[in-house]
Amino acid sequence: EHYKRVMGTNPSKFRQGAAHPVQCVSWHNAVAFCKKLSELPEEKSAGHVYRLPTEAEWEYAARGGDGVYRTYSWGNVSPNHEGIWRANYKPEGNAYADGWRYTSPPGSFPDGVSPFGIQDMIGNAEEWVHDWLDFDYYSKSEGATDPQGPTAGRMRVIKGGSYGTPDIHNIRIATRLYGSPGIKSELQGIRCAQSIE
Repeated sequence: EHYKRVMGTNPSKFRQGAAHPVQCVSWHNAVAFCKKLSELPEEKSAGHVYRLPTEAEWEYAARGGDGVYRTYSWGNVSPNHEGIWRANYKPEGNAYADGWRYTSPPGSFPDGVSPFGIQDMIGNAEEWVHDWLDFDYYSKSEGATDPQGPTAGRMRVIKGGSYGTPDIHNIRIATRLYGSPGIKSELQGIRCAQSIE
């Protein structure tokens, strides 16, 4: 809904209405959306500045700030543990197993909420983050507070997996997917962040 208001039509290949996440956006489109959202009169007057989260911020939002290690935003049980679906993904190649062939409306999986109350951190649409890809960056910056990611690279990091992710390994919080910043896929979407003081 925000995307349509700020940028125009939802570019989703499988557009199912305003109640679904935006898809088919490149990293550049995601950055442009955050910038344009920040320029809306009501956002600007409130002092809100939006941007893509860093990978570290994204993981913190998904895992929680209580020091408990969680594989997924809801904990360590599988996404469909005891028949309770916690994320929109493609288990065992069955795209309809969780009730949705493509994206689901935000909040469709309330048992998958993060400790901060954030919905859909896992599955639904992959999320671009600010960081350039460097597989060794976090091992080199171990112990750092709020690492900002590499300053250069060729690929950008993508987090969270999507409705098309068949392997639960690829929807874990720690999994780092990546893509060229100009690529557009029906799997990738946007989650904006806002710095707070």
